[in-house]
Amino acid sequence: MILKNLTRRSGTQQLLSYLFEKNRKTPEGKEKQLIIRHNIRSRASIKKWTKEFDQNESYRLRRRKDNVKLHHTILSISSKDSHLVDDKMLRSIAHKYFELRGPQNMYLATAHLEKGHAHLHIVSSGVEYLTGKSNRISQSEFNGLKKALDEFQRTKYPELVNSLPQHGKSKEKRIGEINKPIQNQNVRETQKQSLTVTLEKAYSDAHSLDQFLSQIKAEGHEPYYRSGRLQGIKYDGERKYRLSRLGFDKERIEHLTQIENEEKEALKELQDIRGRNSPSRDREIKEDEQEEEEIEEKEEEDDPSEEKEDEKDENETDDFYDEEREEESELEP
Repeated sequence: MILKNLTRRSGTQQLLSYLFEKNRKTPEGKEKQLIIRHNIRSRASIKKWTKEFDQNESYRLRRRKDNVKLHHTILSISSKDSHLVDDKMLRSIAHKYFELRGPQNMYLATAHLEKGHAHLHIVSSGVEYLTGKSNRISQSEFNGLKKALDEFQRTKYPELVNSLPQHGKSKEKRIGEINKPIQNQNVRETQKQSLTVTLEKAYSDAHSLDQFLSQIKAEGHEPYYRSGRLQGIKYDGERKYRLSRLGFDKERIEHLTQIENEEKEALKELQDIRGRNSPSRDREIKEDEQEEEEIEEKEEEDDPSEEKEDEKDENETDDFYDEEREEESELEP
């Protein structure tokens, strides 16, 4: 089957109205439309389905203006195999897709029969059911999902021989098309690993965000920003890699700023300590001591009371000795 994935950032009801509009016929030609649900409570109401998808989206943990709210996946079966398709087969294929993409999501699917082609349309939520976690998958994971779904089709429905993605292509062209995304993926993975090593070394040596980015630039890479905020790194100034995909989340980047602030505070404290113990401080202390001594000497010169007291004491002592000598002379015969 040919698998195509589209994304929606708005217009939930518009998409559901298109997929489930009236008078759609099933591949079996029935008037009643095929409806396949997973983690959806309402049975057949576009309004209620819209409300359920929007309610689940409101639980999203991390919000941005360009968040993907819905995934619209289309599984196409060749017109040469359409006569072999029935509702039971489509239900089986849809539930296999739910399993591979993740049973923790919301799914709503139906079938269209246009120009002889049977199409299975699957609408899935942008976040997991009731948790608010994003269910985004990488391109390599999506490619793995397609391969697993092809293998399921090949094993369970081998009669759909015309609906295999590579049917009718030459062996050389098919191998080239298979190897091209693998080669591109290998190149990207090699660049990613190299960039991760560079970032880890720069991070371990850096004491600030500026130092971190300077070391990265020295290796030939360039940071890129979104709305003024550091978003990721351009490998050799070209291919972009998000920091979060390289193991550097917001907390790790903010830690560099924290380290810088702590070092600035420690340096300030050290400078204050050195300032208190510097030679200039010693001179200030010595000058203060000399100034105190000069003040004391001046106070002593300005206050003669102590000298007068000393003279008075000396006079009283002399008078005492004179009186004693007179008494001795009177006692002599």
